[in-house]
Amino acid sequence: MCKKSKANKSSYHGTLVCGQVVLKKDFSISEALDFGDGNNYTPVDIIEMQYEMDDKECLLLKMKDESTGYGTRRSGLQIRTKIINLIEAEPTYPLVIDWDGVPVISSSFADEVIGKLFVKLGAMAFSAKIRNIRMEKLIQNLLDKAVAQRLTQEKD
Repeated sequence: MCKKSKANKSSYHGTLVCGQVVLKKDFSISEALDFGDGNNYTPVDIIEMQYEMDDKECLLLKMKDESTGYGTRRSGLQIRTKIINLIEAEPTYPLVIDWDGVPVISSSFADEVIGKLFVKLGAMAFSAKIRNIRMEKLIQNLLDKAVAQRLTQEKD
């Protein structure tokens, strides 16, 4: 049962849902999700479903499906965060970044995604983990430039 705290006596116009989860050691999610229809619950891993390649032990990130814009640092930060999360979710798998369908990116986007990722991982780990494929020549040049500028900054 939900109790109104003394500290929060202000009125709230909306819906409040209160709940309590009881944890038991003998709890089974499979049994809890058995609706008697003969279908057994099987846990699904979103990384496995959306990013693992069927024929190889690696992850695939299709850039055209990940963002609607490739012109800002903010969108670059979101993609870099996803890349880092994917790498950490499957540390033994390389990550293939497929640029097919992305005609152009900004230099700030390139720096935010690849430049900063290169510095964070280091040259050896980046080369072992990240594979960029199917890029327009302009995108390849911008990614190379972003890495070169980050390396110059690191030396200074």
